[in-house]
Amino acid sequence: MHMTDEFIEPTPQGRRNLVALWVIGVVIVFSYRLWLGPALLGYIHSLPLCDQLPWWRGLLVSVWALFFLVALLCTWNAIKLLRQGQFPLRGTWVFQRIKIQRGVAVRRRAYLLFSASALAVFLAWYCWESLSNTPIFHPIGKCASHRAFSLPETGSARGKEANE
Repeated sequence: MHMTDEFIEPTPQGRRNLVALWVIGVVIVFSYRLWLGPALLGYIHSLPLCDQLPWWRGLLVSVWALFFLVALLCTWNAIKLLRQGQFPLRGTWVFQRIKIQRGVAVRRRAYLLFSASALAVFLAWYCWESLSNTPIFHPIGKCASHRAFSLPETGSARGKEANE
């Protein structure tokens, strides 16, 4: 160990905060997985097809919003890294003693975060471009009349005529 090495030391409060965040995350994931997700999808599937569309749109938009949230957080952390010039940032909660990095390694980490931010925005744009013209985004008024939403006819007179 060099005499110039600096470390971020853990604090009891920081450890408690990290444990609390971890517990909250586990509770959210399990409640979504075991209760909220199945209940929401069950409700959506119980609706008529045309009434399902706004719900599916809302779920897609919420996923796209997560891409922008990731981009915002990555950009915010990259700017803080460049301003402070160290990793981990001052005031970071840690479980154990961590050596502070400075210099090129921190700048690389910041530029990697900027790249992740740009990738998240690109993925959001790509998903929007790929899905915005699909029937799920048609107005509800077009739903009943649009062929993409009609179920295939089986055993009807029309199907029998096509087979003859």
